[in-house]
Amino acid sequence: MKRVGVALALAFVLAPVGSARVSDLGPGVGGIVVTWSGPTHFRQQNLILVFSQTGREVARTRTDTRGIFAVSLAPGNYDVDADVPNRERFLKTEMKPGRVRVLPRFRSTVRLVWDIGIR
Repeated sequence: MKRVGVALALAFVLAPVGSARVSDLGPGVGGIVVTWSGPTHFRQQNLILVFSQTGREVARTRTDTRGIFAVSLAPGNYDVDADVPNRERFLKTEMKPGRVRVLPRFRSTVRLVWDIGIR
């Protein structure tokens, strides 16, 4: 019985470590990417996001299978775009909003829409 109590106590103490929320990760940005294709929206999985300042790439991250991403960034304003192979094949692609702001001591949460230009 004592072992069960110790195991439960350890599970309770360690649970937050394995289930960190986006807001618990420190300065940066996190959220979800949704693709807009005409009348439908769907979560964009495995999309590489590029964060840059004054034209210089600062960080990259990839959305997971649910379209969720998180990246640590210093406070400031960042341009956001997707790194897509053969992008010239698309008629018009745009990340909306194309700019995010990271505040000191906080993780910004955003919903990005990847408009692939299909109407």
